[in-house]
Amino acid sequence: MIGAAVPALTVGLAGAITEILLITGCISGMLPVALALLPQKMEIAVAKLEPEYQNLKDSKGQPITKVYANKGL
Repeated sequence: MIGAAVPALTVGLAGAITEILLITGCISGMLPVALALLPQKMEIAVAKLEPEYQNLKDSKGQPITKVYANKGL
């Protein structure tokens, strides 16, 4: 029943191996590109964060306008 709707499920062992190799190749090739798109250290405006972070103040009582995040790679 499912094989009729999705022919790729009926190709057998060779099809499964091909599919696994294709997925592995895509992940191996595109993951480094996706990680490289964002800088290692990111500066984020507090206004873009969740509401609970938008009214934070530093030790001097000044509002925090930017936070920094590191990808940690």
